[in-house]
Amino acid sequence: MDEKEAVSLDALNDLLKERQRYEEWLAALEDLRASTPDSVYQRVQGDYQTRLREVSGKLAERAGELRENIDVLTVRLEEISRQEKQQREARQEAELRAAVGEYTDKQWKEIGGAVDKELARLVKEKNAVDTSV
Repeated sequence: MDEKEAVSLDALNDLLKERQRYEEWLAALEDLRASTPDSVYQRVQGDYQTRLREVSGKLAERAGELRENIDVLTVRLEEISRQEKQQREARQEAELRAAVGEYTDKQWKEIGGAVDKELARLVKEKNAVDTSV
């Protein structure tokens, strides 16, 4: 995940936390309604509802951006999975060629090591993308 996506997700999480806070305040305010003068209750409730509408509006504005990010990450995840499958098949093929004697032990170790290194990189990248989706 690049820095822009991280900032975007952090901003989204901040908005979600803010929305939750206003919802909690409104629920707590409702519990105190009977012991609060109506004019004070209405003023505070109006303030919290206004804040909640504003943060909900900001979240709605981000919905398209979030869908785009999810689509990009999903395509990337599919591409990494495709590459991972190719590498696994390449490893199996090289292992088979070594087993029948086409490759020496030294060649097999070099080929297998390179493929294993690439597989490890792909798995790491896949896990990073997967946690972002």
